[in-house]
Amino acid sequence: MKSIIFISLLALVSSANAGKAGFTVGDDFQAVELSGQIGCTDGSADHPVVHQIQCRMTTLDPSVIAQFSSSSDIAAKVVYLTAHHEDGTTIKRAAQYSANSGRSNPFWLWSTTSEYPPLLKMGVNSIRYELLSDGGLLQEGSFEVMVRSGSSRRCAPQSYQAGPIHKCYRPQQLCENYFSDQNFCL
Repeated sequence: MKSIIFISLLALVSSANAGKAGFTVGDDFQAVELSGQIGCTDGSADHPVVHQIQCRMTTLDPSVIAQFSSSSDIAAKVVYLTAHHEDGTTIKRAAQYSANSGRSNPFWLWSTTSEYPPLLKMGVNSIRYELLSDGGLLQEGSFEVMVRSGSSRRCAPQSYQAGPIHKCYRPQQLCENYFSDQNFCL
């Protein structure tokens, strides 16, 4: 009798967790404003030119990338996410999905470039997911993700010498490298 109750309780707990889907880093994010200054030196050794560049960027805490996860007993190969934002816009992304781990390849959640719009935006983001295999749709559902305005952080100044990696005429790339080198001002 005890083993029947235990098995029934175990099945109930398993079915309660089976439907849980979302991002591996959670569903509550903060948009953090980063700023800082870099100096980039180029030109010849006899005539160096120092460019002062003010960098600004918004990032997400806890992460700008995340995997989608669902129950590992779904034999899906791909997941489609459709994000519906408060401002009425919609973004759709796809990633490979591993049935063994119950996780997808990472999604970029936040972006500051116009050619790759962010999956998430400020406010409530209603995310619809579809798990598919060769045979079609296996599971669908939705979850919500909140992005709130967070704190501002200022990074220490840093200097770069122009070369193959750091190019003074590419300030956006320099600023991205700067914030990464500074561990996003932590």
